[in-house]
Amino acid sequence: YDIASKKIMPYWQYHGIRKIDKVIISHNDYDHFGALEELSELIEIKEVIKETDQVKLGKITLYNLNNYYNENSDENDRSMVLYGQIGKMNYLFTGDMSVNIEKKIIQNYAYLPVDVLKVAHHGSDTSTSKEFIRFINPQYAIISVGANNKYGHPSDYVIKTLENERIKIYRTDIFGTIRIKGKIINLWYVETAK
Repeated sequence: YDIASKKIMPYWQYHGIRKIDKVIISHNDYDHFGALEELSELIEIKEVIKETDQVKLGKITLYNLNNYYNENSDENDRSMVLYGQIGKMNYLFTGDMSVNIEKKIIQNYAYLPVDVLKVAHHGSDTSTSKEFIRFINPQYAIISVGANNKYGHPSDYVIKTLENERIKIYRTDIFGTIRIKGKIINLWYVETAK
């Protein structure tokens, strides 16, 4: 299934996107970079970023909190875990990191305020521990997951963990593409494709 031409490009074309400044690859699992070759044939991509300590996007800087990515043989735990402020909100993009990386982040930071969490590993129960969720205390959780996937993601444990902390959940299998928009400072909303 060619996700680049069937899913990504129609959405971008609809919104008038004609080039990509940066593509960020969290790690080397196929489901995180597999469409890149097809995508690069359909749209101009200026830069592809992998395994870095920080990513600059104009005035925005995202910092990789996973200082251990070079020490891990497990590909999921090599994921970049990017944190930074976009607009007035703090975002955490977690790749496929496991509970092991969550524990190390908790040990390394006394305080890590998160407004929007991109839930790790498509909602797998290998991550999103209660301790980590209570530590970062997000308002919103976004789960990138295919409908009726063979892994049964997201897990009931993760959904219950988020619900018990009263976190608003957005799932791509239910809502389609999720886009956070803002035009005025402190005024933003979530737009979904369905």
